[in-house]
Amino acid sequence: MPAPGKIRSTQGCWTCRLRRKKCDEQKPNCSICASLEITCLYSDKKPEWMDGGIREKKMSDHLKAMVKAKANERREKKWASEIEVDGHHSEASTATSNDAMLADSMADHTLDSNTDHEMGNSSGPSMYTPGTSATEGSPTAHPSPDDQMARPSLQVFEPVLAESDISGHVDVHIKPHAKKPCPDDESERELNFSMLYLDYVVPYMSPFYRPPLLQGGRGWLLVLLMRNKSLFHTALSLASYFFSVMVNKTMLGHEDCQQRNWSELQKQQRLSIESLQKSLQCLNSHGVANLFHESIRSLECIIQMISFDATIGNAANWNMHLDAACSLFEQIIQHHATDRDQPWQSILAGMDSQSMAIEFGNGQHPWSASQASFRFQTIHLIWTDILASTALNRTPLLEAYHQQLLVGDNPSLQAWDFFGCHNWVLLIISQIAGFQAWKKEMKRARTLSMVELVKKGSCIESRLRAGIAELDQVIMDVPFDPFDPSARAPDQPFLGSGFQTITDFGQQRSSVAQAIHTKIWAKAALTYDAVVVSGFQPGLPDIQNNVAETIELFRALPSPLCLRTMVWPFAVTGCLALPEQEDFFRSMVSNMDGMQVFGTVKEALRIMETVWEHRACMDADLWDITTCFNVLGHASLLV
Repeated sequence: MPAPGKIRSTQGCWTCRLRRKKCDEQKPNCSICASLEITCLYSDKKPEWMDGGIREKKMSDHLKAMVKAKANERREKKWASEIEVDGHHSEASTATSNDAMLADSMADHTLDSNTDHEMGNSSGPSMYTPGTSATEGSPTAHPSPDDQMARPSLQVFEPVLAESDISGHVDVHIKPHAKKPCPDDESERELNFSMLYLDYVVPYMSPFYRPPLLQGGRGWLLVLLMRNKSLFHTALSLASYFFSVMVNKTMLGHEDCQQRNWSELQKQQRLSIESLQKSLQCLNSHGVANLFHESIRSLECIIQMISFDATIGNAANWNMHLDAACSLFEQIIQHHATDRDQPWQSILAGMDSQSMAIEFGNGQHPWSASQASFRFQTIHLIWTDILASTALNRTPLLEAYHQQLLVGDNPSLQAWDFFGCHNWVLLIISQIAGFQAWKKEMKRARTLSMVELVKKGSCIESRLRAGIAELDQVIMDVPFDPFDPSARAPDQPFLGSGFQTITDFGQQRSSVAQAIHTKIWAKAALTYDAVVVSGFQPGLPDIQNNVAETIELFRALPSPLCLRTMVWPFAVTGCLALPEQEDFFRSMVSNMDGMQVFGTVKEALRIMETVWEHRACMDADLWDITTCFNVLGHASLLV
């Protein structure tokens, strides 16, 4: 009861009201919700779930779970600050911090038995459900039953897994090592899954990455698996998950096969963590400056773990893994670059100076395995850092390297070789992320100039529209259907670079596919920029024109599977869709069949549907793309 003579505020956020906490009424996020890192919901209209009955009780339970999960996440994030890979800590303290970091980094983030009992969860703490820590705990998220897809725990030290099929129906509990296979069987399984990873998983995840023979092809991937133990085991984990998805997609009812593959995933990821733990302990003891190759291999492993987190829907770990990878990358540059004008290039050359002395034209070199890996990991880290910044409301951590690596007539790295998108769009998305962070900072300081805001936004818009006009010219010059590697079915093996890099005809078709994909990214960036300038207004003519045109581009793709390389523009466009456009986004995901659970497409659809639910009560000045990408209660990495 409020104290006599005091009037209880009715202007606080609905989250604090539900939790019966005193709200300081700061907007867009009150200090209580901000400190707990939970969704802070303001609206003039009373939420439908605030009914004083079962729905309100259920939402209260969700909030309790969310608060607990966020507390767990904050404890886990300590590893990023505690692990000084420069080697300034003692070996004893390093071993302790690394043990905690690596145990936590892949641990199950479900609630403890008390919270499970409170929420009526009978699955127990050994279950790992993607999004449990935030999606189900968020007062704004209402996932459908098939979205709550049960998956096995990734606990490092827990021997018992709760096995499930891909659709989310829990079947049995088994002990994965009840019958230990003979060494020959184990070796054969690892070899089979290694080839599955090389022939199917990598081409599915990176369909545009088809390095030509004169650059060394993809052989470096096999070398990497053979020499990097931690990455090898993570690759086998991804292969096991991919195979489980495919089994469920094509052969329903093979529960025993699915269970064996889930067990394999858990085992391989445990081995990966143990191997990376040893590498980090070695780095802490001796320092990055003294261990060049070990630092590179640790970087490879952490970047692979980010990919693993995103692929299986593990929202709790990717952010701290990304921060650690960026920090390690910068320290490698700092300690091992021999040319301060071109530091990254000097490291690349130092890995194999003989290969750099050979050039076949157009910047093509016969890269050694170490060089090919470093190029691949660097562009993936930069790409992930830029897309993550749109969800984290910050300038990309590696922005200082964009100019030397992505700009120029013949840049060191071409994003279209890896993702099918031109560098200039990636750089503009990075700039808009910084623009968004600048706007929020100016608003907090109450120094935002609308004139400057519009000027910055208009400059970005002009560059985007000029680039789109050039892309349209490329598309019109080649009037036949493009060759699009992202349309390849997941059960088809890697076909190599094919004729598209050998003949002029093929090169034209490949360039058209890149142009269409780049145009989709550019259109989504236009929408992103418009939201920063004008606020979250789906009905605004400029925004709606961009959304409608982007939908038509998505509709023209040769296969729904192409969506796997464009989840970010798909989500940005979908969040600004009108009610009559919603079914297009649902059907696009649905038409991917079973492959919608491999990667972040399903997460993107959950984001959209949660945003659509809040159209009636959202404030255009408080909502933006960053808000959307955090609407499930955690920052979503849409790669």
